[in-house]
Amino acid sequence: MISNPANTSDELVKDCIFCRIIRGELPCYKIHENQNYLAFLDIFPRNTGQAVIVPKKHLPSKLTDNDKENILNLTSFAIDVAKKIENKIPEVERCQFVIEGFQLNHLHVKLYPAYFPEPNVHSITESGERAVDEELQKLATVINN
Repeated sequence: MISNPANTSDELVKDCIFCRIIRGELPCYKIHENQNYLAFLDIFPRNTGQAVIVPKKHLPSKLTDNDKENILNLTSFAIDVAKKIENKIPEVERCQFVIEGFQLNHLHVKLYPAYFPEPNVHSITESGERAVDEELQKLATVINN
């Protein structure tokens, strides 16, 4: 069950694209669903088979504006979807998991499949340059105090 953060309405938002998909006003290519969550193929995929997973209740897209129970439940559902993609598309070695939220203010996860024989070629993240140890220590001190 999805719990409700204090600043979030129980209702779906009228102009939210994901809420409109949930209400059936916009089409989607559904791949998995239960009472609380919906997974569908992304219509703007970076990787073939990319999926979007949304709670059926409008929740804020910023991870830390949600309670842990909502995030844990969303993550559990996303794992089920990732396993389904990995098991049904033989070329997929694994799914990369990202909690999105900059383009649409509705909590959502994206799964980015990575394919054999070189799944790292399909990586959605790249490391930056090696950080300076002194700067890392200063930053760690700021975060920890």
